[in-house]
Amino acid sequence: MPKYGKTKIIIAAILSIIFIVVFYSNYLNKKNEEKLEQERIAEEKLKDINKHYNKFVKSNLETDLYILENNEYKMIGKIGKDVELTLKEMDITSDTDYFMIDNFDGEYYIKYDSVTPIEELSKESDRYKNYILFNENVITKDKTLFYKNDHLMYELDIGVNLPIIMKDGNKIYVEYQNKLVYVLDSEIDNIISSNNTNKEVAQEIPTIVYHFIYNPEVEECNQIICHTLTQVQSHIDYLKSESYFTPTMQEFEMFIDGKLLLPKNSVVITIDDGWFGDNARDIFTSNHVNATIFLITSAYGADYYKTEYLETHSHSNDLHTQGICPTGQGGAIQCSSREFLLEDLRLSRERTFNSTVFCYPFYEYNNYSIGILKEAGFTMAFGGSYAGGHSKMPIGGDKYQIPRFTLLNDTTVADLKEILNS
Repeated sequence: MPKYGKTKIIIAAILSIIFIVVFYSNYLNKKNEEKLEQERIAEEKLKDINKHYNKFVKSNLETDLYILENNEYKMIGKIGKDVELTLKEMDITSDTDYFMIDNFDGEYYIKYDSVTPIEELSKESDRYKNYILFNENVITKDKTLFYKNDHLMYELDIGVNLPIIMKDGNKIYVEYQNKLVYVLDSEIDNIISSNNTNKEVAQEIPTIVYHFIYNPEVEECNQIICHTLTQVQSHIDYLKSESYFTPTMQEFEMFIDGKLLLPKNSVVITIDDGWFGDNARDIFTSNHVNATIFLITSAYGADYYKTEYLETHSHSNDLHTQGICPTGQGGAIQCSSREFLLEDLRLSRERTFNSTVFCYPFYEYNNYSIGILKEAGFTMAFGGSYAGGHSKMPIGGDKYQIPRFTLLNDTTVADLKEILNS
């Protein structure tokens, strides 16, 4: 072969080698760049996932709920916006697309980017656990929507069968995921009998009334309706020792309406007027016992007395006067003009956070009084002994004639026990 031809072959071979080296080098560089880009993307995703992960989170939108089935995430329902959740502790990687929910019955998952971390869960009341279950279960249709405070909490693509805790119009309350939630009756397939409990249920509930709770070391009170802090504390200690449940006004009204069942050992506690009201506030609040103080709102401000355990309701704005009506101690609500009474009651409701619960001054009332209260927007009213012909308030009783036992300065624990068990 001519020398020139060999040279061409050598040059071609060298060029081929150079091409291969350059091509392979470019290939390796591209692969390396792709790997670096993938690592960058994975690192950014990991940062994003960690930004969403925390022990406590809340949903930042209405989002899908999943179960893990055959190594695939399958949508089973939805969670509403701003629903607070507890997440399982887990090792987070860039492949973590779903977080496992910890405070659910069963294994459920949620997409990582649909939740936002929060410092802690809001305080959820478990007070409903004191209620007595109805011996009935609600069965929902093929899809179940759970609500709380008119807000969608959970949506499941399955029906459920759960014990009934409360009934309120078109809402049936149940416990789901350790929360009191409700389903609408339009989404219910059936309600069936069920042996959920054999606990004793209250058929009637007594109400007791204190007036002036004072500290004899620094205060004077010389009326028969004056109660020392020691006397009241002895009553509270007895109620606690016997596991008495003290309903709120809302719970008591729902009990009367047959919307919820309460334990046999239940008692409503009330305090009238407002004099020495700070002592009432402090003793019931510190003992974590629910009570209501009925305030004369022209003299006492509800803001000062209201706590988590002490409710403030109306004893009128300025009707607690004597000698107004010719038939009794005073009881202006029995005979004053409609316009005068409605204005007084409007002011009193306004000053007690729009209360719908009333206490008759001097325990006096008549049909005219009841009509005025209804017109003013009140739904319940308390009298004295045997109001409405009862000593205790039965389910289905007249909510404008609620009887109360008046406690005196010599009412002992033994007396209280007799009152409650009479």
